[in-house]
Amino acid sequence: MKKGFTMIELIFVIVILGILAAVAIPKLNATRDDAEEVKLKTNISTIITDFASYYTSKGAFGTTSGTTFTAADLTEITNVPLTISNTAGVMKVKGVDCIEFEIQSASAIKITPKGTTAGGICKKVLDKSDVQAMLIGKAAWNANDGVNGDAVKDGATVRYMDFGASGVTW
Repeated sequence: MKKGFTMIELIFVIVILGILAAVAIPKLNATRDDAEEVKLKTNISTIITDFASYYTSKGAFGTTSGTTFTAADLTEITNVPLTISNTAGVMKVKGVDCIEFEIQSASAIKITPKGTTAGGICKKVLDKSDVQAMLIGKAAWNANDGVNGDAVKDGATVRYMDFGASGVTW
């Protein structure tokens, strides 16, 4: 008498493995998205803290010579991974632009949401009240045009975080 599995037993094992895989794979993808959300929130918190610390220690986000302002290199201000171009840096999520940070003056940083398409991780995180409170936080906001509030450009809310107006001193 030969010992082994029958064809029916093997088919049942394969069906059970298929059902387990069908349940486990979507859970794995959801876990990855949750991890990306937490990473983005942490990076936003870190970069805002880095800006405040840099401004507090240096007194400005660059140097002024006469009427010419030269912005500091963003890699000197923070170690949060950004794609840098000139005085601006873009934070990406899963390879997609999410938020742009740009040095506007000796005391102001312009923050522009980029990844605001519906359903994306960036929009989901930027819509959270604790993230909005972090971005608005203790610094004063203005549209740099004499009108308090947010400037709207291309459907995205553009904010200017003015550390000088916020009472941050060094």
